[in-house]
Amino acid sequence: MSKPIKLTPELKQQAVQEFAKALSEMKMADGKLSYSKNFTYKNEEKAKILFTPTAYAKMVSLLMAFESEVAWHGVGERMDEKTFVISDILVYPQTVTGTTVDMDTEKYAMWLMENDEDDRFNHIIMQGHSHVKMQTSPSPVDKNHQEEILAQLTDDMYYIFMIWNKRLEHTTKIYDLQNNTMYEDNEIEYGIMDDQCDLDEFIDEANKQVVEHKYTGGYQYGGGSGYQYSGGGYSGYNGGGGKNTTPAVTTTPTSKNKTKQKGKSDVGSGWKGRGTEDMDDDASDYYGTQRDFFNT
Repeated sequence: MSKPIKLTPELKQQAVQEFAKALSEMKMADGKLSYSKNFTYKNEEKAKILFTPTAYAKMVSLLMAFESEVAWHGVGERMDEKTFVISDILVYPQTVTGTTVDMDTEKYAMWLMENDEDDRFNHIIMQGHSHVKMQTSPSPVDKNHQEEILAQLTDDMYYIFMIWNKRLEHTTKIYDLQNNTMYEDNEIEYGIMDDQCDLDEFIDEANKQVVEHKYTGGYQYGGGSGYQYSGGGYSGYNGGGGKNTTPAVTTTPTSKNKTKQKGKSDVGSGWKGRGTEDMDDDASDYYGTQRDFFNT
């Protein structure tokens, strides 16, 4: 079930009443008291993310073209209260390894300024990155990065986070502050819209933004034991957790822009995420993954 993001006066009152009741029934064996409460909405209606073929094909092409991790922004809009459209994918300046992505913050700022006249940059609503052949569970660094972006959003905004791998397994979160609702994984449906794209040109442009990190000294392995922050990037990943496989696809006709995301998006700082479990060799079967996604 979807969850609230902020505590409303009604939710606060509900929590106070339940806590007061719990206090009257608690017994302490060591003089300590602990209490927790989960907030969920009873509404079972799912949110929906629709990709144009351009956006979906670009995203999958990135996943298949890079043996390193790679990160991207999603351009899009809100179609209605529970439907979000991803219409294009933008790759920004970054340095990558097989298990990390590190945003180049200076080049990123220059990249934004150089594209100031490009209206797509006013509609960045999604942050995505790959875990290559690893599980797609968010690392502590990924979660920290999400919290940093969430802190920058105003109450009338929304943002989507995605982690994908080569088998098209993924985890997704939608933070809809306007409706005070967070959706994740099985609370979200996916679909494809109509569009056209030139994938070769897109990958050529992506290669200009992505720089592979070159090791100059001894090899250092983090071991998944934690993470460190330095400069504009993060490192370390403690893998684990479940995985979300792509649900059945629905097809929806193209719709005109209903609302616009306020302001040019400059949210996001660098991060490095690590995974821990390799997958089958057939992850490189591009057309096999496409057949799985479209259930053909």
